[in-house]
Amino acid sequence: MAQPVGGFIQGDGRSYFLHSLEGRKGIIALLAETVDLWVARGFLHRNHGCIVVMDPRLPYRGDAEEFSKAIFIALRLGNVDAWEHPYDDIALAKAKLSWRTGFSTREVIELYPHLLEEGDVRWAGGIVFNGWVVAYSGDKAYLDEAVAYTQAAMLTAGARSFLNSLLEEHPDISFLGDEKK
Repeated sequence: MAQPVGGFIQGDGRSYFLHSLEGRKGIIALLAETVDLWVARGFLHRNHGCIVVMDPRLPYRGDAEEFSKAIFIALRLGNVDAWEHPYDDIALAKAKLSWRTGFSTREVIELYPHLLEEGDVRWAGGIVFNGWVVAYSGDKAYLDEAVAYTQAAMLTAGARSFLNSLLEEHPDISFLGDEKK
């Protein structure tokens, strides 16, 4: 089973979905359970790796400090001592490349190699989808990319579900935050 063994969640608390306590716990479970399911079904070869999710509200600004601040989740899965490669470093590099360019790492490598800089990662697995930048490292690059796209789609659906519930509970509000008054 892919157990979260370390990582962090950060953010400034402005996003209703991303920074709610329920949203945070749900995101961690969602990310780890997806990897477990795919391993159980034989789609992934191992249940350890690293997932990085960037805060979709924070655009690229060009320096390492800003990149660190824009990481919403960096989650290590499984037994880190059994890792064959530094999956956390690779996932962070994939996320940074996609965040910086606005393209998936596969697109940059295959279509826009002129955007590559020294120190950039050479594998697919970082994606941009519906405003999310998500990266996964732990398996073959094309499978890492599939995990990342699936995570981004589920995060989008989770945010929409959260918003729908809020609006059903408070049908008369015009602005988010009015339900707190």
